Order: sequence, then C-alpha cells, then structure tokens
Amino acid sequence: MRHKTVRLWHNRRIYPDIMLDFVDNKHRHALSPACRAPHASNANALAARELRRLCSYSLALALLTGTACSPGDSPSGRDPDAGATVQRQMVVSERIAEGAPANAPALFANLPNSNPNASIAVSYPPAEVIVPANLGLLDVHFNGPAEHDLYEIVLKSNYAEQRVYVRGQGRDMFTFLPEEWQRAVDGTEAGQVRTLELRLRGLSQNGANVSFSQSSALKLTVSNDPIRGGIYYWSPVANDTSGTIWRRDMEVLDKEPEAFLSGTNRNDCVGCHSLSNKGDRIALRYGENFGGNNTREGAVYDIAQRTAVVRTTPARPWNYAAFSADDEKLLIAEGGVLSLLNSRDGALLGIQGQLGPAAGEGKATHPNFSPGNNRIAYARSTHPSADDAHVYNGSIITQSYDATNNSFGAPQVLVPFDPSNNYNNYNPAHSPVSMQAPEKSGEWIVFNRAKNQPEGPVNSAAQPWAEVWVVKADGSQPPIKLDAANLGEKLTNSWPVWAPFESHYGPNNETVYWIAFSSARPFGNRLTAEQNNLHEQIWMTAFFPERARQGQDPSGPAFRLPLQNPDTGNRNAQWTQKIVPIGSLL
Repeated sequence: MRHKTVRLWHNRRIYPDIMLDFVDNKHRHALSPACRAPHASNANALAARELRRLCSYSLALALLTGTACSPGDSPSGRDPDAGATVQRQMVVSERIAEGAPANAPALFANLPNSNPNASIAVSYPPAEVIVPANLGLLDVHFNGPAEHDLYEIVLKSNYAEQRVYVRGQGRDMFTFLPEEWQRAVDGTEAGQVRTLELRLRGLSQNGANVSFSQSSALKLTVSNDPIRGGIYYWSPVANDTSGTIWRRDMEVLDKEPEAFLSGTNRNDCVGCHSLSNKGDRIALRYGENFGGNNTREGAVYDIAQRTAVVRTTPARPWNYAAFSADDEKLLIAEGGVLSLLNSRDGALLGIQGQLGPAAGEGKATHPNFSPGNNRIAYARSTHPSADDAHVYNGSIITQSYDATNNSFGAPQVLVPFDPSNNYNNYNPAHSPVSMQAPEKSGEWIVFNRAKNQPEGPVNSAAQPWAEVWVVKADGSQPPIKLDAANLGEKLTNSWPVWAPFESHYGPNNETVYWIAFSSARPFGNRLTAEQNNLHEQIWMTAFFPERARQGQDPSGPAFRLPLQNPDTGNRNAQWTQKIVPIGSLL
C-alpha cells in the first residue's frame, strides 16, 4: 500500500491546513485531522467541499505528480501509514514562450553539457536569496552575448524541472508563471532546506549552432510555509505630494496590486498611513484641502467602505499614528508630542504618567506598539530642526504601557544618539507575535539608522544613507546591522516593517520573520544606475531571530516584492493580517 499526503493549492491560493490523502493513487479523504477539527476556517471547509466535488482519479494522479498541490507531511508530522513510502520521480515540464521556435527544446538538447563559448550573467534574483514558498512570480534578469537570441531558462528542484524557451537579445528580463514556480517548489525534498536551482543557456538561431552561452547555477532557498497577510504601500506622484496607497493580498500568488486611496489634489498627501492589525481600518492624514476645509486633518478610514469613520474635533493634524495591538487605541504624533486616542471615536484619552518627551527634552514621532500591547517605541530628537516628519540626531525610546488604565512607564533610551558614532536613529517597529515561542513575541525592534555626513546632520525623510538595523527590545544586546539585506551604502533602505506572521525554514523548522522596506537599489536590468532611473521599490528580506540572538547577521539577500509598478517610487509599506475586500461586511 502506498500513502501520500499533499497540500492543497487551488484557484491560485494556498490552503496550508488542508491535506489530501491518497492510498494506491485513490483519493481517501479531503480534510486532514487539523482541518476536520472544530477550529477549521470556513474558507478551508469551503475549499475542501469544492475539492471533494472535483477530485477524480485523474486529478489524484495530477496531484501526485505535483501539478496542482504541494507535497507535505501530515499535520502531526508523521505518516499515518507507518513504513509506507512513495518513490518520487523527476517531473520535467516545458513551455515555449511566444516568439520562440517550436523546435527550441531540440536545439538545446543538441548542445554539449559543458565548455560554453560565453557566459550569461544573472542580474536578478540575487544568489542565495531566501523567499516565501508562495512568492508566485519569479523575475529573472540576465545579460548574455548580443548575438544569442534564444534562451533556455530552467528552474529545478529535487523532483521538478521547469524549462522555458524565450527569445532574447542578450540583455533581457523574464518571469516564471505562478504555476511554474509552484511546480518547482512542490518538487523540493521534505526534511531538507527547500532548494531551487536557476540556470540559463543561450544560442543563436542562425542554424549553425556552433556557439552557446551558459550561466552559473544560482541557488535560491524557500521557506517551509507561505507568507500570509496583506501589504499596503504609498506611491508618490512626480512633482506632487499626493500619490496613491496601493495594496496587495500576499496569499494570492498572482494578485495584482489594487489602488486603494489617492489624494484629491497635489497637497492631499496620504503617505503617512498606518493599518489596523485586523486590516479593517487605516489611519492617515490628508493635506491642505481635506474635505474642502483647507486644513490638515487626521482621520480613520473604514477599509471596506473606503470612508472616514473618525474625524477628530477639533482637527488633529497628526503626521504618524499607530494602532494598539488590540486596535482599540491610536497613538499619534502631533507637533512633537504623542497623544493617545480612542480609535473608534477619536476621543483624547486621559494619560497617567509621562508620554513622550517632557518639555525641553525634544520631539517624539514614529510611534509603534508591541504585539503584546504592553510597550511602545518611538523616535525622539532634540535637534532644533526636528519635526514630526523629519528626525535629526534621533534616539529610539521605549516605554511600558498598561492598556487598562492608559498608563505609561518612564521613558527608556534603547538606542541613543551618540555624537561619537554620529548615527540618526528612527522608524522603530516591534517584531510580530511568535506562535512557536510566545514569550519571544515583540523580542526585536527593527529601525532605521543613517550616519550624519561631514556637511551636516541627515534627517529621516527619504534619506539616501538610511540602513536597516535591529536591536533587542529589552536592550540586552547591542544593535545589529542587517548587512545582507542592506547590500551597500546610499541605497535609501527605509521604512522597515515586519510581516504579521512568522514562518519556518529548513528541516528543523527554524523560525523566520519577513521584513519589508523601501530601497532605491538596482533591480536587475529594469532599474539601474546606468539608465539613471533608480527609485524606491518595496523589497523584503528573511530575518532569523535565533541567528540574531547569536550576534550573527540574521538577514538574507533582499528580493523585490513582485508585481509593483517599476516606474513609480514605492515606499512606507504597512502590513496587516488580511486584506479586507471593498464593500465587505466583517
């Protein structure tokens, strides 16, 4: 008897809690024990019912070959049929892209296996990059000989090889489709680091076939589980401060970003936005002409209805705001002072204890709550030019917080501004809840650090010298620079934020978090210094907390969030636990 369990990937969405069991290639049941339990979600149950209807013998065979579902262990981590094994075979899939000749596979099959005449340089993705299992769309940028106009691009794992044949002119870009990406990920071996190999070959279609080019093998590794939640980010318009907030559901593999909210004129800036954890509300400040009243004003918007449900009276023109972990409070920065509001009606709450800097101690901005709802972090600046949007010579401050009586402990300097190293510190954010180790929730604070220059101190607004750092929230370890993620200097690595859910990596299920940030670094062949078109895009990096505890660089090379508009500058990413559909009722 042969037993195999596969994880559902259906209708472009991954359902990590749904398992399908097959014995001797016959479908046995559609729901895993975890999914049959009372806590199973309605979405998963609906998908399982649909799958029961669709699951025929032919679909079962397709699933077993990895074309529709990803292979995985049972939820308990054991094979229910002890001792049963499945002999997996390599599955090779080919696609001839539009414009490539029908005989492209044969042309490459006739090439020798070694000694190419020229090399192909892969400019994206970066080598050794670590990505989520549901990345979905893999961009590949490459530079080969100008005379080579046909390329074979191969993505290979332990049991799957995806080959695509494309026309090219030496300097080109290509994207694997979601089903091609998923097929390769599905072919990785259980119990190992999930590894993919990317390689390219090129030749000329002149018929001679006497020369060919080849890339070195480039390795990517993949998390054990998909990234979850949704992301919002702001795209300013050239010569205009208004711009648009875009959003994307990260759980749908090829979901295009959706325009959520735009400024109504050039002064209505919606860039300083903050999302509730549940994804049902957004706090932001409009510019000069919000609501026709010719003033600046903060508001809380209902996401589903896309309308303002909280307008403070009198108007509170905050720059930055943060929802508490339970989404019931809103901490705003206004005029260098932090204030606590009821997020449901905008009422100013009475505060016990000092909140933010005392008079004469500087200005506070960039507030953030811990996921345990028991601590806040913010940036403080004593520089005379500092304001809510511009931090100079900043320090990272924390304070304990009691949500019951709205009380705050004394400010603690976590990362001080030190004239000897001359770093400006700002944009703090707590790491998310850890389900694997709840006591580690909010253990780390990611923040920006920018070194002041000889001509004077630098501020926090779109700062070219910005870098991404982390520090233990309790101050027990010194700050750690994320060297692999930062890549280099003067890349505007700004606005770091954590994805809301932990993931896992490798055979031991090592905890990994994801950090998104904006960066004006090169993006393969599309955005380069030579073309003078570098601007900010949203990039992401893996973060391994156990490696950080050992004092190591806990980051990996960064990857660009797929499906962004490469022609716009994208910044100020904000994560939420889910993307709430417009017009939905929660």
